[in-house]
Amino acid sequence: MSTIPCPKCNGPMTRFHREGFLEEHILFRLGFFPWGCTICKRRLRMRTRGPVQQKRSHNYIPTAHPLRAHK
Repeated sequence: MSTIPCPKCNGPMTRFHREGFLEEHILFRLGFFPWGCTICKRRLRMRTRGPVQQKRSHNYIPTAHPLRAHK
């Protein structure tokens, strides 16, 4: 998985929690997400959610007896 580099120190950026009215209500609706550098602690807002994570796939185990819902 690739990381987004910090524009100031080129360190790895991670998503932060939204703080305050501006980030929670206004910037959220405009599509901005809070990010922060793990090295220089700089906070900024970007329109990217970050690297796409894979969806989990479920492995189904076959059973000898079918499951039934109780009435």
